Amino acid sequence: MKAPRIVRSELAVHMQVAAYLRRAMPQPDFPVLWWHTPNGEKRDQRTAAKLRAMGVLPGVADFLFIMPNGQAAFLELKSATGALSEDQEQFRFRVRQNGCGYATARTLDEAVVILERWLAAYGLQPRARLTRRIAA
Repeated sequence: MKAPRIVRSELAVHMQVAAYLRRAMPQPDFPVLWWHTPNGEKRDQRTAAKLRAMGVLPGVADFLFIMPNGQAAFLELKSATGALSEDQEQFRFRVRQNGCGYATARTLDEAVVILERWLAAYGLQPRARLTRRIAA
C-alpha cells in the first residue's frame, strides 16, 4: 500500500522556510540579511489602497536575501501546483536583468538546496541543517 502524499499549503512552506532561516541564518550576526515580504494574503480594500499608495510592488518574491557583497537574491515559494503570476514573471525577469539571483521552490527541501547553493558561492554555509526532510 502506498503512503498518502502530504500536500503542503504555500503558507505552510513559507512558515517552514522562515523557521529554518531563523536557525540557519540567525540575525543579526549572520553575514546575510534576509526577510519575508508580506505581499500576499487577503486585505480589505482600504488597507490594500494604503499599501498601493505606499509603493507595494506586485509580484515581489517572498524572501529577499542581501549577500555579503551587497548582491540581492530572491526566493519565491509556491505550492505543489502553484504557478507564477504574470506580475511574478515580470518581477523575475527584471531581477535577472539586473544580475540578481532568483529561484522558485515548492518545498522546504527545495528551498534549502537553493539557499545552500547561494551561500556556498560566498564561502558560507548555514549554521543549522535540516534534521529531517519534510515530505513534499
